Amino acid sequence: MERIYLLLSQSGTLPARVLKWFTGAEYNHISLGFSKDLLTMYSFGRRYLYLPIPGGFIAEGRDRGIYERFPDAKVALLELETSQEKKELLAKRLEAMYKNKKRYRYNLLGVGLAAFRIPYQRKEHYYCSEFVRDLLVEIGILKGEDFERIVQPIHFLDLEETKMIFCGKLSEYFAEK
Repeated sequence: MERIYLLLSQSGTLPARVLKWFTGAEYNHISLGFSKDLLTMYSFGRRYLYLPIPGGFIAEGRDRGIYERFPDAKVALLELETSQEKKELLAKRLEAMYKNKKRYRYNLLGVGLAAFRIPYQRKEHYYCSEFVRDLLVEIGILKGEDFERIVQPIHFLDLEETKMIFCGKLSEYFAEK
């Protein structure tokens, strides 16, 4: 079996604090990656480090993006087992998306309406947890029925398939490595 990693986080930025106020959730962002070193994680979020908008498909990680700016972000690192074939399919899909990253947009209206429990999806528009769910379901790593129509990062903690391997500050995780 192969493994992929889901990093749930609460950075403390103004948008993250607003989401926390609306949802009450401990984590309001999720990224997807292939290794425990967290050097490259994929998600939907801010394209520019100091500007919350515009958002879109991004690569972030230990040394770049929001995690570089907020090393003391509260995180939960989840491990998810999958087959080599599905991991390779996921890698190819992410590579293709990254090559065309300008085409994808952040689903700002969708995340706003989700706070009021109103689902809203548009083609090639995602917020972070929507992206991770849709991609993992599309590849067949997770089942669609495991999720509500409106998905939050916190929902990934409840899946039988995920195993938490770390919970705490991101800087503490890297200090252990």
